[in-house]
Amino acid sequence: MCVNHPGCWAGEARVCLGWRTPVFKLRKMPAPSMHTRALGLDVGSKTIGMAVSDPGAAIATAHEVLRRRGEQNDVAAVRTFCQDHAVGRIVVGLPLELDGTVGHRARRVKRFVKALEAAVEIPVLLWDERFSTAAAKRTLLATDTSRARQKAQVDALAAQFFLQGWLDAGCPGGHQ
Repeated sequence: MCVNHPGCWAGEARVCLGWRTPVFKLRKMPAPSMHTRALGLDVGSKTIGMAVSDPGAAIATAHEVLRRRGEQNDVAAVRTFCQDHAVGRIVVGLPLELDGTVGHRARRVKRFVKALEAAVEIPVLLWDERFSTAAAKRTLLATDTSRARQKAQVDALAAQFFLQGWLDAGCPGGHQ
């Protein structure tokens, strides 16, 4: 049972979705050190939004948006980023449908995750990212950011939102 959310049955091998029902089983992996960063990836068809946590896994910060250049190049860029920034785990946003089912976008993300898992030696976790892009767009609109800047930053901010949600939930599948 999840200690953070009464009624949530997330254990070490399940994703806690906060107030939502856990939906995915994950491989059991050793917990990373408390002093490594987590990387959040919002994988889209044209871009990948990146957010990174502080080493203590308390605060997520939007980092950058990568233009997609093919799966191998994208995976290589993420692997290099992980090595350069002491990343100990990767949290990839899973764009589930509104009813919680896996649609074509989620299947595409899962294919990317499979390639990423083969290329890195750190845990790669899936996290429900429904509504993170909409929340990021609302935030950018509220700050009176220009449309061009909104378009450039929305994916990184969406990655920050769901990475922060994962951190706030106690890093399920990572360290507790």
